[in-house]
Amino acid sequence: MRKTLFFAALAGLMLALTACGSDEPEINRDNREMKVKALTHVLNTTTHEATLTIGDENTYSMHITALKADMVLNIPIDGAKQVFNITNVALTRDGETYRFSFNQAQTSNAAVTNLRGIIDMSDPMAIFQCDVNGHHVCVNIPDVFFNQVSLNFDYGDDIKSTYNHSNWITQVATGGQKANVLISDIEIAKDMREAEGTFKRLGQFLQSLKGSDVGLEVTETGYRLTASQATTTGVDGTGLTTNYLIDGKSYPYYTIRDLVNDVNLTSGTMTASFVLRHVLTYDKEGSDAGRPTQVDDINVTASGKFFKDSNLN
Repeated sequence: MRKTLFFAALAGLMLALTACGSDEPEINRDNREMKVKALTHVLNTTTHEATLTIGDENTYSMHITALKADMVLNIPIDGAKQVFNITNVALTRDGETYRFSFNQAQTSNAAVTNLRGIIDMSDPMAIFQCDVNGHHVCVNIPDVFFNQVSLNFDYGDDIKSTYNHSNWITQVATGGQKANVLISDIEIAKDMREAEGTFKRLGQFLQSLKGSDVGLEVTETGYRLTASQATTTGVDGTGLTTNYLIDGKSYPYYTIRDLVNDVNLTSGTMTASFVLRHVLTYDKEGSDAGRPTQVDDINVTASGKFFKDSNLN
């Protein structure tokens, strides 16, 4: 009997030491929380006045096994930030990924209806829409990303081409008055390039073109970006910046001109038109150094949709 009690006490002591000696915190892989900074577009459906704000942070608590989410949404309504707590939003998981969609006509907060969108925990990213007390709300991230963008090139001499595999990002700056436009993976089928001492229409691949500090105007469905001539930085297919260097100063090889870029946050689409000016030659000496002497203007139109399909429409 005494031996039995001894072994029972020893087993209990070992269990206690095992529990106390573990410094590893228990990881709860079922409940995850993430905070995502938002680009928030709010339309007053009565007055048709729209606002665009950047930087509000929304919180998403994901209950993965239960396929539910709780959300704390910060939404500016008529100039005043309001907080909406929503619980038990039903989720649909996209295969084995950490991407979830939701579509809920009514929510736990009666003021918020028609809440629908997607959350991707691996990015992290959240895109959704809802109706709040006579307002339609579209929430995205400040870097709004479109993929499979179609670029149509008109070279001005009855030659045209299309490239359907570009990406297009609009980076809305804090304050919402300016934005950058970043286009990546651009195949120009008939760019004017120097060959054998003359300029010929040859193919050209660009890794990216960036137009900086373009103007932004809020529209009822999103925003419009415009620039008569954007400060443009290009990177060619080898990763080198496409600029001329004259007397220690850098001059752009390409410039984005006459840009009009409409971003529709409601439909998740974008359209754009611009003139891509390829500067073929510059003055290299004297007071005119850096002045373009020969250019080739290519008219470009573009269209695309959000990089992740959703049930927003």
